[in-house]
Amino acid sequence: MGTTDPSEDTIDQQPTAPVLATLALSDPIVLVLAEGETQAAVSNARGHLFERFVARLLQAYGYEEPTAERLNVSADGIELDISAKHRLTGQPAIAECKAYSSPVKAGMLGTFHSKLVVSRFAKPTTHGFFVALPRLTAQGTEQAQLISSHDSGFTVLTTTGVVEALRDLKEIAECPVTDILTSGQAVLVTEHGVYASCLQLHSTTRTPERLLVWGKAGSVPKRVLELLSPNPYAQGVTAVDARARDSSSHVGSNVPTLQRAVAARVIVYLEDRRVLTMPHTSTRPVAQARQCVTSVLQIRQTLTRILMEPDTGDELAVNLKAMRAACRRFLDTVGGGKHSRVRADAHSGTFGAALGELRAVFGIQLGVIAARYKLVLPGDLAAILPDTNAEGVDHFPCDGT
Repeated sequence: MGTTDPSEDTIDQQPTAPVLATLALSDPIVLVLAEGETQAAVSNARGHLFERFVARLLQAYGYEEPTAERLNVSADGIELDISAKHRLTGQPAIAECKAYSSPVKAGMLGTFHSKLVVSRFAKPTTHGFFVALPRLTAQGTEQAQLISSHDSGFTVLTTTGVVEALRDLKEIAECPVTDILTSGQAVLVTEHGVYASCLQLHSTTRTPERLLVWGKAGSVPKRVLELLSPNPYAQGVTAVDARARDSSSHVGSNVPTLQRAVAARVIVYLEDRRVLTMPHTSTRPVAQARQCVTSVLQIRQTLTRILMEPDTGDELAVNLKAMRAACRRFLDTVGGGKHSRVRADAHSGTFGAALGELRAVFGIQLGVIAARYKLVLPGDLAAILPDTNAEGVDHFPCDGT
């Protein structure tokens, strides 16, 4: 199962103890949250959580607790090979589970099916499960359909099938809060149990206001909310128990006045930063690149100063850290930091992509800030808000370090 660092792609590796890890998937989203005192402990916990999770999935198909034959946890992902036996018929089964930050390739599917065919020489009724998270590539999907049409003892599970299986097991339920605008539902796998969540979106800006979390019954453990809030999936908003008595109250109704004032000051400052709002119009691309780099350096320094102020508050700090990390990624890509020169002019593809990512992150975080604190974004900044009609808006990078 694919994993990445929260400041990069999908594994959460928080810089303070205890180290936290998150496994993020999509279509729909499945997050496996693990924690430990060291990264090695996190990896070990993540692997065993995943193993138990797959066992629950196979139980939905009538199989007993499976036996892990190979469990590999690395920065590239988690891979699990298991064997199981049907509790009623005794039919054997083998399963190969893979998940990455990108779709699983057709070649991996073909390799597993070849292994399944060979295993049937000894046990002809062996059923094969291939768990591909988040999903297969287009070529892999075509190959899976072809194999399934000729092999009734072969099953492919993507995240869609995973969620359906969890619903069959009644492990997840529908959101208890109604009449709100939300993102698609996500599934959380933790040592405390399986939970569901969704982002509540602002009715106008379509930016996240809060992250609702709920179980099939009862309350959500505080630790689950603490693990989820810093995850990129949360996009800077706080995770709350959807069944809590105050969960229906408006997000911004009790925001401290001092934090709102700091947020307003951030917006006023960023409104005048041309690197976030101006088009590429300079006829001197090298000079323009230097100006952009200088501006990003100043933004990063200012955000750091604001983060050190006592009135900033934890919620706003998450957004400011995400923007500051975007500045760091921009500078790492184009150069121009304290000890390096600018490596790309303003009209190059590298510079354009880096600038686009910077503006995308700032747009998301500013949308969250404006919605939470009931602030109006000026026209130039409002222009960099994510397109509410575009697919994948929820998947811009969101680094909270």
